[in-house]
Amino acid sequence: MKTESKPDISLSVEDEEDRKLFVGGLPQDVNKVDIREHFNTFGDIEKIYFKMDRSTGRSRGFAFVTFKTSQSLNNAFDKKEHIFKGKTVTVKPALVKEGKIYVKGLKPELTDQQIK
Repeated sequence: MKTESKPDISLSVEDEEDRKLFVGGLPQDVNKVDIREHFNTFGDIEKIYFKMDRSTGRSRGFAFVTFKTSQSLNNAFDKKEHIFKGKTVTVKPALVKEGKIYVKGLKPELTDQQIK
């Protein structure tokens, strides 16, 4: 009888917060491509969250970069200075903030304890 192999869940998967950095003080004319080109030199990027001002279409001056591995994040931190279009920017670990979450479709008769 053939048994199905199950994925090995004992392998450590790095948390996103261990691979995510904050980039602040970006010039207003920087775009997502500029950020990707710069940080790709340190390792593979999983995603970039880049906030734009809706009314002007310009950068709000910050971004979050999530690498595929924490080693790539460490590589980025090893570089003492990050410069975009002639401006030195702040690069530091992204802080996870605890907050509220919205869960849709809960039945009104559920108690707080049951939800937790």
